[in-house]
Amino acid sequence: MFATNSRVMIVSENMPVAEHIREVITNIGLNNVTIRPNYAQALKRVMEQRFDLVIFDILRSDITGKEFVKNMRSFEESCSFVGLSETPEINLILDLLEAGTQGFLISPYTEKTVREVIETAQHAPAYTTAMFDSVNRITTFKSIVLYNLNKLAEAKRVLPQQGKYTSRELITLERRFFNSVKLAKQIVQGQESHFLTEIIEGCLRSAEGTDARIAQLKDRLSQH
Repeated sequence: MFATNSRVMIVSENMPVAEHIREVITNIGLNNVTIRPNYAQALKRVMEQRFDLVIFDILRSDITGKEFVKNMRSFEESCSFVGLSETPEINLILDLLEAGTQGFLISPYTEKTVREVIETAQHAPAYTTAMFDSVNRITTFKSIVLYNLNKLAEAKRVLPQQGKYTSRELITLERRFFNSVKLAKQIVQGQESHFLTEIIEGCLRSAEGTDARIAQLKDRLSQH
């Protein structure tokens, strides 16, 4: 784990999220935290002071997250980078891994999740090999698949009640879920069994499901 005097920067224009992340990482012992609302201000700050960990919103509009990480690395080669997102996109994740991002936080940002991701990021390789590391690739794509699965489950739950999802949106969510499973299976090649176990355990931790529903999920994942 990072030392208590490690310098941390959070880059996000969503101040409630930034303050929540600050509170969580303070609770795990990291007290030297700086918040910047955008990439430009973050880059300016890193020229003035070195940082050990940067947690950044991956969906900023001033420059791409990939450009941000590459620019930051030109000043801080030893810094660890963790992406932050409520709506993860696989292509963007891959770009950030290529740029040297070592971890990803996907909503909800619980203390347990933040601690695990930060601990992993501290020791993860900062190059494209991070994508193929057995721990990192499973952790990253497990989060993406579970996120898409949860959104799909929510849509199916509220659609019969004419909630906020339409039939077209439901089809889009199904396609997004199955596409994320297909890509994840390619990325975790050789670790499929471990990956499937992680997905099932993630479902069990987030919801109460019957054995039949879990078996059905396992069958659907295996088919895609």
